[in-house]
Amino acid sequence: MFPDQLVSPFLADAFRSDGQKERLNRILGLRGVSQKFLLIDLGYAVFEIPDLFDDSKKLNGLRSFENTDVDYGDEDINLRI
Repeated sequence: MFPDQLVSPFLADAFRSDGQKERLNRILGLRGVSQKFLLIDLGYAVFEIPDLFDDSKKLNGLRSFENTDVDYGDEDINLRI
């Protein structure tokens, strides 16, 4: 469960400093995403991506941040990437 599911969004907002509120609103405004979407993405970035990176069995031995052996289906794109 993400923090916004454990605590009322209104209560969570009450505990944010003015600076935190300002930064959150700035991020949401720049990206054009909802707060819920941002929290889900942050959850994946913090918990799931490191797990993929650290456990080679999860990606059949491939590196999680490498595209060396990826075939994009277009020779020109493959060369450029």
